[in-house]
Amino acid sequence: DDRITAPLAASAKDEEVLIIGSNSKLGLIVNELPLQVKEVVMAGNRHQEEKAAMCKKIRGDIRYTLVNEDVMDFDKLAELVEDIDHVIVLSDYSYDEETSDIRNMMLIMNLRELRIRHDQTFSITSEMRRDDNRVLVTGSESIDFIVSTNMSSMVLAQVALEPMLYDTFHELLSNEGSEFLLKEAGILENCVGVEKTVAELRRAAIHEDGILLGYITKEEGREKTYINPELSKEVTLKAEDKLIVIMKD
Repeated sequence: DDRITAPLAASAKDEEVLIIGSNSKLGLIVNELPLQVKEVVMAGNRHQEEKAAMCKKIRGDIRYTLVNEDVMDFDKLAELVEDIDHVIVLSDYSYDEETSDIRNMMLIMNLRELRIRHDQTFSITSEMRRDDNRVLVTGSESIDFIVSTNMSSMVLAQVALEPMLYDTFHELLSNEGSEFLLKEAGILENCVGVEKTVAELRRAAIHEDGILLGYITKEEGREKTYINPELSKEVTLKAEDKLIVIMKD
């Protein structure tokens, strides 16, 4: 392993991120990671020199570890995720779209299998180059985020039509300011176990300096996500439910 070290700040919330793969977005992604991320492991047996050079130029508050392993090997992947909080899977643009997506789909399936097998809780964020392939692996797991590369084009198109949206996207997509977050339902005072309308839940979220976009609950043993539900909809939140909010972390 090739280790590039930087001073670490002590924190009770220190987190470790595993990044599998590499492309032109890698530096930007690392720079925009939350401040509690103090270690990044970059795994894969391609583009090692480019990754090593990049690590010397970006955030100095993070320790970088470069691992030259075949991430498609299930056993080696299991070792990599042992102490990981989050996994990011990037598309390799040196492959064609279909080959790149197939590799990522196999990785996502293996990561989910490892998470179940070893009772782990790491989240998975993966890039897919074709939107139809993204749909194939988008499941009910609320801690997985599968995004297609056309998302950046959609953001640019909206900003081109409505330039005033630039500041909004910058606030939400940069490492500073408010973020999209999943919060425990208990952050809303007197709202767990009590029937409330969505409008009442939104007012309660405002008191916590947040904007409620939706919630995730279990129905018949499966997680179900509600985005922008009707204001008149009556909801009884459970303690284990998650709220989708915009607020400062």
